[in-house]
Amino acid sequence: MKGCIDETKIFGKKIIVMCIVAALIAGLSTILRGDGFLYISILTGVCVFGALLVFRYHWVAILNILLLSMVRFEPAPSDLIFIFLLLTGVIAGHLRFHRMSHTTPMILFPILYILIGTLQLFIAHEKMAGIRYHLITIYLIAYSYYLLLYISWNNIKDIIRAYVVSSTVSALLGLMGHIGLLPSILMYDRYRVMALFKDPNVFGPFLVPAVILLIEDVWRKKSFVVLFGSILSLQL
Repeated sequence: MKGCIDETKIFGKKIIVMCIVAALIAGLSTILRGDGFLYISILTGVCVFGALLVFRYHWVAILNILLLSMVRFEPAPSDLIFIFLLLTGVIAGHLRFHRMSHTTPMILFPILYILIGTLQLFIAHEKMAGIRYHLITIYLIAYSYYLLLYISWNNIKDIIRAYVVSSTVSALLGLMGHIGLLPSILMYDRYRVMALFKDPNVFGPFLVPAVILLIEDVWRKKSFVVLFGSILSLQL
C-alpha cells in the first residue's frame, strides 16, 4: 500500500523521523522519569510509531480509518493519530495542496461556517458546551480537508476497504450486544446499540456510508458475501 506523495518534500524522511522521535523522547523524559519499564515501553512504541509515520505513512492512515469505530472516550485513538498524520503529511509532502485551487467553494464555505460559529459563541448561554461542540466541528472539517488532500486514485481503494472493515466490525459488535453478549459495554440501554461508541446516535450514522458502498458493490459484483454484510448492517 502506497500513499500519494508529492514530488517535492520540505524535509528528508530521515530528518523528519529524527525530529519527531527526539521531540517525543524529550517530552516523555520529563513525564516518565523514574519509571524505567514504563519509560522503555512507551519510548519503544513512540519510536515504532514515528518510523511508521515516516516510512509507512499510508499504513498509519489506514490504521486511523480502522480505529474510527473506537470512540468510547475523547480524544479517541483515531483523534490522536490524526494529529500526527496531519503534521507529518504537511511536513513530508503527502498532502496535495494544489487541489485547493480547484475546489475554492468547498474550502471557503466551511471556513465561513466556522467564522459564523465563532461569533455565535459570544452570545451562547452555555459557553463551555458551545466551545466544545464548535471545536468538534472544526476538527471534523479539518479531517474532511485532510481526506480531500490525501486521497488519490492510488490509495482510495485501501481507504474504502478500511472504512468498510471498521464498520463491519462495529456492526458485529453491535449485534453481539443486541443478542446479550457484553451488553454493559456494547449497549447504550436495553434497546439501543452503541458498540464501541459513546452514543447510539453516532453508531448508526457511522454505518451508513459503508452500507451504501456495500450495496453499490453488490450491484456491480453480485457478491453474496458483501450482500450479507449489507443486510447485517441494515438490520442494526
